[in-house]
Amino acid sequence: MLFQVILNFVLYMSELRKFRGAFAFALLWCSLSITFLNASEVNYDDRLDSLQLEIQIANVLLKKGRHVDCVEGLLMARSRSSKLGIPSLEAKACWSLGEVYQSMAQYGRASEYYMEGAALYDSLGLPETVAQLMIEVGLCYKHQGNFVKAVAVLKKARLNFRLIAKNRSKVLARIYLEQAALQLEMGNNTLASILADSAIDLAANDLESVVYGNALLVAAETQFKLEKLEKAGLYIEQAMLLARENRHRIEFRADVHTLNASLLIAQGKLDDAEEELQLADTLCDAGDLIRKKSRLCLVWVEFYVKQGQYEKGAEYYRKRDGLVEAIRSRQDSVQLVNSKIANELIQLEAKVQLQDLTDQAKEQKDSELLKYRLTMGGAAIALIILIGFVATFRFRVKKLRVENQIKRNQLEQERLENMIKFKNTELSNFGMYIVRKNEYIQSLKTTIDELRSNGFVLEDLKNLSSSIDEHIESDTDAEEFNKLAEEINQNFYDKLDARHPDLTVKERKLCSLLFIGLSSKEISEIQKITVGSVEKGRYRLRKKLSLDSSISFDSYFKTL
Repeated sequence: MLFQVILNFVLYMSELRKFRGAFAFALLWCSLSITFLNASEVNYDDRLDSLQLEIQIANVLLKKGRHVDCVEGLLMARSRSSKLGIPSLEAKACWSLGEVYQSMAQYGRASEYYMEGAALYDSLGLPETVAQLMIEVGLCYKHQGNFVKAVAVLKKARLNFRLIAKNRSKVLARIYLEQAALQLEMGNNTLASILADSAIDLAANDLESVVYGNALLVAAETQFKLEKLEKAGLYIEQAMLLARENRHRIEFRADVHTLNASLLIAQGKLDDAEEELQLADTLCDAGDLIRKKSRLCLVWVEFYVKQGQYEKGAEYYRKRDGLVEAIRSRQDSVQLVNSKIANELIQLEAKVQLQDLTDQAKEQKDSELLKYRLTMGGAAIALIILIGFVATFRFRVKKLRVENQIKRNQLEQERLENMIKFKNTELSNFGMYIVRKNEYIQSLKTTIDELRSNGFVLEDLKNLSSSIDEHIESDTDAEEFNKLAEEINQNFYDKLDARHPDLTVKERKLCSLLFIGLSSKEISEIQKITVGSVEKGRYRLRKKLSLDSSISFDSYFKTL
């Protein structure tokens, strides 16, 4: 964006001929910069697709059990996502790394990656995903035997999610379920029952969900331990209905039949309990569920003890011990393999960290070099822009001065023309006045000469007096004066007409005379009327203008 702005500025400034070469260089530099940025954007998109593909490949490798290759790919994807500033892919890689270590029973490393992923998803504003990761962290603490931390993490996840989430969801139901299972394992049966009921209520909208079924089992087991057999029976009945609808879930069905058998034994219904135990036994064999089988053996022991067949009970007890040993040997072999893989992963992480440090050092060096080049290029561009700005400023100032001088000359010329016109008009009027006066005086002189030549006659003197009176009555000096005053005060007349359009011609003339400051006596001499008539005219004018007696005409006319 910055380079495009500079480019537009350069194109504008290149119109100045003096700096055409410098601006051509700036134009070339900006074009190359924009091309480089466009190429970087393309590379960024390609790398983004490549990172997503790497994470998908790593998840496939995890399903195939190739943990080392999976972790290597995820570590590289995480490192590259961090460098490119893509927190969503970095968080996804951390989640996958946590799953890898959790599948290898490396719960400490798994919880670290889960926490890192949760922090990244929290910065992206995804509370549901954060809650899911916090559940996995709680399970890691549970597998490590740290029940206190597990309880604290799950409680925090539940509280935070309820504050943020607008609607109830499966995530919150799963949090309640894991808390209930944890409290049940810790022996807090009452609290486990409350949490299990909450999980059931939240998951009731999706009756086929795993959370709903497991919540029913936990609730039934808590009620069974609280010796509330009727309520436990209701939960088991709901679980049995769910098991019939989801026959592909062998492990869930085995748990339901096992728990139902325990309930029937407690109720003394041994025949029904035997059928449930046989069904559970068949499901455990079909699904190779060794852990479920060992628990089922204890229920068989309880069943035969209830019947008094202690030898068969002891046989199942020994069978259960054999299964426990098999589980332990399998765990030991898996743990041995996992420890070997863990050592390889530790070396791999160290190698990746070393590579990251090397890449960071190289990137820092390249960044400093690029910063230096950009700084020098920016300084050159800034200098070119500064020169162009100064040249443009000087050009505009000079142009503005010339325009202002031309405007001043035009105004002065108009003022002089108006003054000349006014003076010419005034001279013309007074010239006419002098001509008329001279003509009248010449006529008087001629008349007097005739009287002298003809002798003094009274009738002739009367005629001379009448002639003078006629000349006085037909004197146009007052009209010329009014006309001249109207031309001079044309702006005043325009404003007066705009505010008082109903004034007569005589009233407008009176306003003009009052505006130039003449007294009533002076006005009476000019208009050849009496002073009383002028005063009456002033009174009518004040009334028509709606002026108070305290306001003078002069102050009112100044407001126009």
